Amino acid sequence: MTRKTRPLAGKSILFVGIVDWSVLLHWRDLLKRLVFEGADVTVMCASTGETDTIRRFGVNVLEVPFTRAGTSPLIEVRTLVRIACELRKLKPEFIHTVTIKPNLYVTLCARLMSRDSVMLNAVTGFGYVFESEQSRLLRGAVTLAYRMLFRSSKVHVQVENPDAVDRIVQLGFVPRSRVHLIEGAGVDCQEFAPRSVPKTRASLTVLMPARILFDKGVVEFLEAARLVRAAGVEGRFRIAGRLDEDGNPAAIPEDEFLQMLEISDVEWLGDREDVADLMRETNVVVLPSYHEGLPKALLEGAASGCALVATDIPGCRPVVLDGVNGRLVEPRSSRALADALIELGQSPETVRDMGAQSRLIALDRFEISRILDKFVHLYSHLQGLPSPVVLRDDVVVVGAGWVGSAIAAGLGCEVLSQRGLRREQLAPFDAVIIASGRNRVRRGESLAAVLEEESAVLTTTLKWCRELGIRVVLLGSADVCGSREVIEGRSPADPESEYGQLKLRREEVALSARAQGANVVVLRLAAVHGYGKPQTRRLVRLARRRLLVLPGRVDRSLSLVTVKTLTSAIISVLSSPVTEPVIAVGSGYMRADLLFQALAREQGRELHLMGLPLPRWIAQTGMKSRVPLFAWISRFASSRVVAAEAEVPAPTINEIAAELLR
Repeated sequence: MTRKTRPLAGKSILFVGIVDWSVLLHWRDLLKRLVFEGADVTVMCASTGETDTIRRFGVNVLEVPFTRAGTSPLIEVRTLVRIACELRKLKPEFIHTVTIKPNLYVTLCARLMSRDSVMLNAVTGFGYVFESEQSRLLRGAVTLAYRMLFRSSKVHVQVENPDAVDRIVQLGFVPRSRVHLIEGAGVDCQEFAPRSVPKTRASLTVLMPARILFDKGVVEFLEAARLVRAAGVEGRFRIAGRLDEDGNPAAIPEDEFLQMLEISDVEWLGDREDVADLMRETNVVVLPSYHEGLPKALLEGAASGCALVATDIPGCRPVVLDGVNGRLVEPRSSRALADALIELGQSPETVRDMGAQSRLIALDRFEISRILDKFVHLYSHLQGLPSPVVLRDDVVVVGAGWVGSAIAAGLGCEVLSQRGLRREQLAPFDAVIIASGRNRVRRGESLAAVLEEESAVLTTTLKWCRELGIRVVLLGSADVCGSREVIEGRSPADPESEYGQLKLRREEVALSARAQGANVVVLRLAAVHGYGKPQTRRLVRLARRRLLVLPGRVDRSLSLVTVKTLTSAIISVLSSPVTEPVIAVGSGYMRADLLFQALAREQGRELHLMGLPLPRWIAQTGMKSRVPLFAWISRFASSRVVAAEAEVPAPTINEIAAELLR
């Protein structure tokens, strides 16, 4: 079974739409995917009775009274206050808003109440405000608001067609680096699919799936249907969509629309849930809209194997390739639309060929899984998270600390936390890398109790692996002994530190389990420990390679182990049928001050004193102290870097790499 990493797991995500039915229509698949990725998803929108359907996806719903008309200042202020209060309580890590009012209102409140949130504002189309000649004043106000609210580097914009990228930048909303192109919300090509028997109708069956709005081109479609019939072309013309008189300035009044229907002889199907079935009964899908982001209606028509006829506007061009899978016509022209339909009505073969091309385009570019992958990647990228990757299904790392995470990244496998680990979680795997375990004894605990607890947990895990026939590699540590013992695979009788005793006990448990039949190998990282507790480990880059640096005292030595070296050693152990019980891995030792001098030289900086110039005996005594602050200061002081004058210049990074990483 193929698995992927889930970087969004546990992340708090707020999705904001204008109204619940719109969220369901366009974004239900994205919400389901986010829940699948393990995110804590909340939807904020106005309610028309569909919020329970959204909740069934496994998301929380906050009902906020967005009004589309916005004619009452008091209502708008109440809405803003409600949004601000919800953001203050929720404190989401990521906010995704859709359409103008959520973009503006939520961004304003987020900048005031939750400055840490990363925001993605979806400008899915420029709509009535930016296209109508009657909204010049409103257009100017909205443009100014966008420019002011989108100044923050944490605010990003998502658009649905390439032309919109240029327009966003030209309007000065955000720089190009914060504009992200994802073509639409995708289409489920399994739900919207052609009939198993190809469509063979000689006559046109035309469907316009759209709300009853002037700027969707409803008037032009009704007139074009009349012109097509007058030209003697046989066909059936239908509209599927709801009236949208609730605050939409482009809405066609119901009485006026019904009068136009009587003249045109077009069927109005109303708001339909079975759009996929309607598409299968259709061979031409029409959308003569004035402006679009990237219309879902055309995506569904393409996936259903229909020829497409749409207006030649930026939002339709990515889906409709003129002469390939449909025709692009002049906007606001009933005559141009009618001519395109007459042409298709006179050539059934062309309709079938265009429908087949539409299906291929939908599968190749707009299939829902592809689009959702892009959204998950964008969500992860904007939060500084790694992108999802396909995981190996034969190996797993137990231990979600920095070492376990580095190994899992190197191997390309999943990471499981030792806390709450269950037997069934290990069952699918052939090998387990154990990189977990306590490194210290907290105040108020006894070393004996911690050793007993750690031994019990590890014993249980190794028992499960033995019963399941899983091979185990346990990461040990050279901190339990000196370099010679590490290389020779021997352990001292009495480790110097509590850390060493914890690590040594884990090795003893592993070797005991091996004697009882468990297939386990101890892999020691060849590091030299300093006095008392070990120093902080770091991930650095040396000669463009990821390294694990495990330092001892700065004036002593340290070991460098590349992640590649470590993962290669693990792979070698797993692929070898017979191995020694203890194996050491490391790339050699060097003086730490030489490493730091080389790093400083490569970065073009002078090396300065770091830390506190405490006498050595104070540092040694303090590091063994159980007073946390004193111990920390002493460890910091003992790790100071001193610029030492030497007759022989310090080596370069390349020289160190050649010596240690060859």
